[in-house]
Amino acid sequence: MRLLTTHLRTKSTGDREYSKSSKRRGRTSMGVRVEVIATRARGLQEVKVTEGLFTFVALDDEHKPRPLPEG
Repeated sequence: MRLLTTHLRTKSTGDREYSKSSKRRGRTSMGVRVEVIATRARGLQEVKVTEGLFTFVALDDEHKPRPLPEG
């Protein structure tokens, strides 16, 4: 698994958070991008506080990439 995260802003007391994600599927790997958004100023302002890209690779018994299962 490869993991890249970036903390863009500090979470403040009273922030409400939600997340968004998108997926990419290849032949032997899958990537998931996640963004965490905080709403501030009583919902009048949105600030991206964290983002990350997670890459997962399917491996065989010899630890070599193999095709992802169907589905």
